[in-house]
This record gives sequence, C-alpha cells and structure tokens, in this order.
Amino acid sequence: MRDIGELTILIVYLFYRKEFHAFLFPFRKNATVAAAPTANTNLLAVVHEMVSELGVVIRQAANQSTAIPELLFALQTKVRDFKVLELTEYKARINLFIAEELEIHGFHSITMEQIENLWKA
Repeated sequence: MRDIGELTILIVYLFYRKEFHAFLFPFRKNATVAAAPTANTNLLAVVHEMVSELGVVIRQAANQSTAIPELLFALQTKVRDFKVLELTEYKARINLFIAEELEIHGFHSITMEQIENLWKA
C-alpha cells in the first residue's frame, strides 16, 4: 500500500506537470509559470477531493475482495458526485489515476473503456 507521500507526489506530478518542469528547468524556453485563475484553483480542490475519495473506494474494494461489477458501480456513484469535472481538462488525468490505482490494487481486468463509462449515467 502506498504511503501518503507517494500519493502526494503522484498528484502533484499529474496536475502540476508543467509547473514542476518549469521549476526544475527554469532557464529553458517556455518554462514560465503562469498564475492560475481562481476558477482553476477551485477546480483543483475539487479534483483533489475526488481523487482522494476514489482512492478510498479502490483501497476498500481491494481489502474486501469486492467483485468488479460492484467496484465499478461504487466508482460510478462516486464519479457522479463530481460531474462538474467531466468537461474539464482534468477528466483524462482522473481516468489515468483510476486506472493506475486499480492496477496497483490488483484489478487488472478493468479496461480504459470501462473507466470512461464511469462518467456516463
């Protein structure tokens, strides 16, 4: 099981990749960090909350040996609470996070198509 530090690093990398790269390589062209607008900052807080809750669902399912259909339903229910993120740039990254967490916790047979379908309904 991952510790909170590794999860934090993953989240920072996924959502702040450009800023992180600009920090590491400040003298390269196009390595400027722009101030994020307030709306984007609010969305990041929602993304962080969603990722945290999805991680909890996946870890609990792994600990309880939950069947895949039940896990998918639980994930879909959680995603439904965050529909505001569906049409944002974060959706693909959230899907990637879900796929990686599922893989880490032993749910190897869940496809990206099934993960994409979590947003429907």
